[in-house]
This record gives sequence, structure tokens and C-alpha cells, in this order.
Amino acid sequence: MRTILLSLLVVISLPPVLRGQAMTGNQANKIKDEIVKLEKEKASIILKGGSIAADYYDRFYGDDEAYLSSAKGSRTKSDILGDWRAGVPKILSTKHYDFDVRVYDNGNTAVVTYHASGVMQLKDEAPKDYDEQTLEIFVKQDGNWRVVAHAVVDVKNLSKQ
Repeated sequence: MRTILLSLLVVISLPPVLRGQAMTGNQANKIKDEIVKLEKEKASIILKGGSIAADYYDRFYGDDEAYLSSAKGSRTKSDILGDWRAGVPKILSTKHYDFDVRVYDNGNTAVVTYHASGVMQLKDEAPKDYDEQTLEIFVKQDGNWRVVAHAVVDVKNLSKQ
């Protein structure tokens, strides 16, 4: 429950931190399309798993990324890379959809929410369905988009908490 409240606090406090309203127009639409393309690319890469997913995650996510999961709490990039390199989790199927992208800070910051569902297998466990709502914050660093914050809420089990 604390994780969910913390995630909501991040979402609520985000706009004042970014100092302004979301961008609109052609430039904003171009950035939104770029972010959705990156997210869809990520979905196809995590299906490969293992070191391929770890290498992608290492390039795509910031070194000091803030990561919060309703299932596992706060995690470090090192923790996540270790899991991918060990082959845990195995994503057997995934679909990322219902993207909502907002662009701020003259096109240097983007906030995206999306829905993800599929089937995953954790170490020595049977495959299980997952249904998650995700929030990611992208920042343009040296000309490349990097995720600096990631929060995921397990909506399938939300009503059970």
C-alpha cells in the first residue's frame, strides 16, 4: 500500500517539478512518437531476456534510476541487471499498450504511462500472468533518451491488497 501511495505522490508532484505545462504541437508529437517507438522496442527486447535484455537495460536506463515496484519495492539498476543476466525473469509474452506521453522542458523530458500484460516466469516458479500499469520518466542525456524513473503497479493484484 505504501508503494502505491508513493507512486501516486510521484505522479501528483511531477508537474510542478517540471516547471510548466506539457508541450503541444508538431515537435511534441514527434517526441511522443519517438518515446512510443522506444517502448515498443523495449517490449520486443525483453522477450529475448538474459544478457540481451540486460545490455539493453544498461544502455536505456540511467545509472541512478529511481525504480519502484509494487511487488518488489525499491530496486537498484544493479539488482535489475543481475536478475536479467541470471535469466530471471523470463518474459514469455508481453504486450505494451495504452501509451500516454507528455513532453516537458522544451522537449528534454517526457513522462509516459502505459499498460503491460503478458506471461512471465520467475526462478523455479510456474509461469504466471501479469497485468501492470507503468510510469516512466525519460530525460534527454547527450542526445539520447534515458529512463531516470520507473514505477510499476501490479493492477492484477491491486484489489487483493
